[in-house]
Amino acid sequence: MLVGYVECDLMSEALSVFDRMPRRGVVEWTTLISGYVKSEDGCKKALELFRVMRESCEAVPNEFTLDCVTRACGRLGDLWGGRLVHGLILKSGFEYECSIGGALICLYSSCEFMDDAKKVYDNMLVRCANDSNELIGGLLKWVRSKKLS
Repeated sequence: MLVGYVECDLMSEALSVFDRMPRRGVVEWTTLISGYVKSEDGCKKALELFRVMRESCEAVPNEFTLDCVTRACGRLGDLWGGRLVHGLILKSGFEYECSIGGALICLYSSCEFMDDAKKVYDNMLVRCANDSNELIGGLLKWVRSKKLS
């Protein structure tokens, strides 16, 4: 039911189901967090849920959880929070996961820290077209913002 509500963007119903679950693992936490990241104005709620997840010790975040949270920080332009999550990614050993690299590039590009985005890109063992496109898009946005300044 949780997945169904999330897929239909019925986040208050999804949260209600989630709150009534007797046991919640990383899949349930990540499902709810990802739904909030994808929903309109849901990134703050996603980060709040991530904080509660970590404090409750119900589940250990995996690479999918960290991908979602990194993207939430990027969408919010939360560089400080994103750097904290980046530290968790390094500590957890997920820095070479393909989706994580793309999420970090998105974070740093969104916050206009293009040197950091480029460092992440350069350190990726395997790059896909999405990673390259994310970096190029970030660079174009950064150049445009500098021209307008």
